[in-house]
Amino acid sequence: MQEQCVLTHVKQHKSKRVFKRKPCLLLIGFIAALILLRDIGGMAVSRYVFISVAALICLLSDKSRIYCLLAFLTPLAPGISCTYITAIALVILLCKQKRLKVQTLGFCSMVILLLMELFSAFRGLFSIVEYLRFTGIFLFSFLRMVDINEDYDNIAMLHGYLFGFWMAMTSVLGQMLKEYSLSEFLLLGVRFGDTRQQLGIVSESMQVSYNPNELGFLCLLSALFCLLLYRKSKKKWYLLSFCGASLLGIMTQSRVFILVYAMGIILYALFCCNSVKAVFRSIVALAIGSAVIIHMAVWLIPEYLVSFLRRFQVADITNSRLGIMEYYFHEMSQHIDRLLIGVGLQRYQEKYGYLMSAHNATQEVMITWGLIGLLAVVILFVGIFFNAHVHNPKARLVQYVPLIIYLVAIQSGQGFSDTASMLRIMVAYSAILLNLRGEDNSFDSLK
Repeated sequence: MQEQCVLTHVKQHKSKRVFKRKPCLLLIGFIAALILLRDIGGMAVSRYVFISVAALICLLSDKSRIYCLLAFLTPLAPGISCTYITAIALVILLCKQKRLKVQTLGFCSMVILLLMELFSAFRGLFSIVEYLRFTGIFLFSFLRMVDINEDYDNIAMLHGYLFGFWMAMTSVLGQMLKEYSLSEFLLLGVRFGDTRQQLGIVSESMQVSYNPNELGFLCLLSALFCLLLYRKSKKKWYLLSFCGASLLGIMTQSRVFILVYAMGIILYALFCCNSVKAVFRSIVALAIGSAVIIHMAVWLIPEYLVSFLRRFQVADITNSRLGIMEYYFHEMSQHIDRLLIGVGLQRYQEKYGYLMSAHNATQEVMITWGLIGLLAVVILFVGIFFNAHVHNPKARLVQYVPLIIYLVAIQSGQGFSDTASMLRIMVAYSAILLNLRGEDNSFDSLK
């Protein structure tokens, strides 16, 4: 009798969650439709509409669903005022949270970084509004990764990210087709995703816009997520999504994407192996697969391939990144205070008297928070990986690939100054917590 009462209570609780979930899914679909109507159809939509709808979803959702919403918005971040939405989500989340349990090592590192950024106000060129914007998205992203509680739907977070990714790709493609035809992508060497430079999109919340390298990062994570989800459920649409994300990544002609994508696929293949023989088979399969892909590219899109290979033949393959890195390291070495505690994240270029931003995430940390900040960031990620191991001690090595590869990828770009990058790291963290041994470890299944 007691067991029957418990079962009835569980069913009622689950039905309540399903009832709350349906309007949230409809509102998410409404956001996606508005983005496409605005970016492709030309309909005027105020950014406050997106902020209001997202806030309503947060009010109707529990902690897990709030994070799923932000996972969906992550690929769409440049076009929806994501920093404001994240700040609102954080406030609602903290109001709903009865008790916050965090991993001490990681949380203390977070506090140190936020204090260092606040104290950089004494150097001038500081805005409290910008600081609060950064703090909101920083806390929202990293509190998820140092949270000791396990009540998150990790599969739903990856699904949300993939849905947002394909909405973003549809938006970008629609924008570019206003200026170019599909044949021009293949024949004239137009880089997919080059919306900011070629379409003149420069500010947040106007349209979903990227440069090809940033778009390559999105494609990279989506492809790796699809491989993990396929490994778990064997659903074929994950393979189709993987192929689509890979193809779009290649079409960006981003050299960084090609290098880290190849590294990610190799690590994925090797980490999936349980024996030396399986490793050898994976290497052979990768070699054969690469040869087939190259042959098909030469046959189907020779002009596009030539345009892509030409990017590897330029005199400076780093695209001036080494020069930028040398300048910042030289200036840093001349001032001990800059070397130890940095100059802060805000407008650090002006503080250094240089026009270019750092194009290396590690160097960016050293510029903004110095060697002490770099140590704090290292300790933060040690705490994050430790927390992931505690939550999922049976996680396979292959589940760490998306997060590791993304951290490698941003060594050619920005880290903390790219606020959406922190959300991507948060989603990649969820991949580690998946149960790939046949059991469903989502939050819904526990209810």
